[in-house]
Amino acid sequence: GVTATDVYGNRNFGFNGVVRLSSNDPATSPIDNVLQTGVNGGFREFPFTPYTDSDALPGGAMTLSAQDLGASMPTYTTAGITVNGQSATQLFVRFPGETITARSTGPVVLNASDAQEIGVGFQAEVIALDAFGNLDTGASLTDVEISTDDPGDAGPFNAALASGIAAFTLTPSVEGPISVSIDAHTPMSLTMVGARSYRAYPIVLGQAGGGANGAATSATGLTLPTSVAIDESSATRRAFVADTDNHRILGWTSADALANGQAASLVIGQSDLASGGCNRGNAPGAADSNRLCEPRGLALDSQGRLWVADTLNNRILRFNDPFGTDLIADLVLGQANFTSGAANRGGSVASNTLSGPTDVEVDASGNVWVADTGNNRVLRFDAPGDTTADLVVGQTNFTSGSCNAGSTPTAGRLCGPMGLALSGTTLWVADTLNNRVLRFPTPANNTADLALGQGSLTSSDCNGAGMSVGSTTLCLPEDVTPGAGTDLYVSDSANHRVLYYNNPTVSGFPASSALGQPNLTSGSANNPALDITTLSAPADLAWWAGALFIADSANNRVVGRVP
Repeated sequence: GVTATDVYGNRNFGFNGVVRLSSNDPATSPIDNVLQTGVNGGFREFPFTPYTDSDALPGGAMTLSAQDLGASMPTYTTAGITVNGQSATQLFVRFPGETITARSTGPVVLNASDAQEIGVGFQAEVIALDAFGNLDTGASLTDVEISTDDPGDAGPFNAALASGIAAFTLTPSVEGPISVSIDAHTPMSLTMVGARSYRAYPIVLGQAGGGANGAATSATGLTLPTSVAIDESSATRRAFVADTDNHRILGWTSADALANGQAASLVIGQSDLASGGCNRGNAPGAADSNRLCEPRGLALDSQGRLWVADTLNNRILRFNDPFGTDLIADLVLGQANFTSGAANRGGSVASNTLSGPTDVEVDASGNVWVADTGNNRVLRFDAPGDTTADLVVGQTNFTSGSCNAGSTPTAGRLCGPMGLALSGTTLWVADTLNNRVLRFPTPANNTADLALGQGSLTSSDCNGAGMSVGSTTLCLPEDVTPGAGTDLYVSDSANHRVLYYNNPTVSGFPASSALGQPNLTSGSANNPALDITTLSAPADLAWWAGALFIADSANNRVVGRVP
């Protein structure tokens, strides 16, 4: 600020005039401001930003001068001011998903932005921030040196900084932390180091690598797996797979540490990791609390309890502590006890019966949602431990169970639904035999507002009437899961692909891309040949930490990929 004073050193409230503030910093321009009686009272603040380090100025210091342009008062020049370039504009690394205020100045924890595929590049940035932590849009440099400690990096390399940002590409060659060092070789820059750990993708479970797909009953093998789930309530984020044709659930202690072909550390439904019979070899009809028969759907609630759709035993089981000492189910839905397994309890459809359930989800309130596939409906159980459903979707009442209510598809009818997803209060349903995915914004109304895979809410053709694969078609979709933001993924099982939709808003909304196929018009298994990118009858999907896990059922594996 500039203050007008009289000969006695007191503030001159009556001064009127124009004052110029200037500096010996060659990168700045003079600033003129008016001091007026009764308005400024002899004092006026001036905004000023230094751009040059003191060492580069005459005398090794910066000076400010206040000049009365009316020449009625003498010019005043300050004593030397030290300007440290390192405390002014500094350089930082900004990784994907970070903001200016949440930037990397050292090691950071893994989060959703850390899912990167080995050998696939992603963009990061060098950003210039002023002393207040704001982006310095005036910073412009032609020679910012960037280097990393990734063994596959051929750097260092140079990038140009314009308007305070220099974008560059990182391509991880190994799993683990990547440290990035930056230096602009000027007094205004400060060499900073940002470090970020990355998970290695893709990951394959059930096979040693991407070129095999044989079935096996072992700690490392799978046979027609149909579901995968990650327990985010645990510190290590445990992973589970429904190994359907081995009639068991496999568990891994840490999803963070998964590697290709890794052996499971837990088995539920069998006495050991080498066994694989329905109900422990006792076939359907011999259910018990420690037995399974073709389990398909998995879900974890906020307490880390594992929910299993035990399909051929026509029930849902809950395991309270699967990685503790609890390999015996603690709750059963759909049956009167743990030793019963008949569809609809051997009788008629009711609010407490199930027939071939294939999926289960738990919402944020603890409500349990079940795809009651054989009864062509979705049920909600609204209280912990409640074994009687309070809401039905796809039928008009709890005692009906026909495909499309014995008629044709509508916005409130289902036929063989196999997959569920919850996004806030919205319910998504893979209406499998109607070859569509429905969105129910208010499930209690039993009215879908859009259908993916069909042009309307009353059609149900596999791949449309023309029987050709495209961006708007589906054939026997088995699951649906939300991704990041408004992204949505659908396992289009009979077309051997997973479709990605960017914020679908209307029926017939086209998919943006397909995993498992070279384009949106192909639909054969393992096209063009079996590898880590191809699919064969994909079933359940799980989105976790920036990666999509796919139960690639007919390839006898689970694949984790960054879409």
